[in-house]
Amino acid sequence: MRVKLTYTTDVEDVLLEAAAILANQGPVLARCIEEFNKLGEILEKEGKFSIPHFHEGTDRLRTGLAKLDLRLQELTEIVDGFEQYERTLRLNQSLEEVTSELEQQMKEAQIPETEDAQPVRSITGYSQSHGVQVVEKDESS
Repeated sequence: MRVKLTYTTDVEDVLLEAAAILANQGPVLARCIEEFNKLGEILEKEGKFSIPHFHEGTDRLRTGLAKLDLRLQELTEIVDGFEQYERTLRLNQSLEEVTSELEQQMKEAQIPETEDAQPVRSITGYSQSHGVQVVEKDESS
């Protein structure tokens, strides 16, 4: 049975934690390479070829590779999530800068702000396939 573990870390440590997870997979990869090499040796032995022994080796290799693949998939999700977080921060910062600049230009031009004009101050949704979605509050509903 497999379980998924989660834990909390500081944002600035996310990539360091991902690197540690990757480094911990070194022994798994080393065992896979060792098992792979053993399979080659089994096949090269003329007259002493053992089919059950070969199958056991392939099963161990496939299990190790599956574990490694799962960990790599999890690492990809961690790194992608971190990149999405960083992108959202940059977009929010850019949006705040533009909003501030527009507010300053309105003051300089002496354009009064209306009660229903609410600047959008944050990105509230993100869709990888459709880009960034800015959601504004609808006062009429």
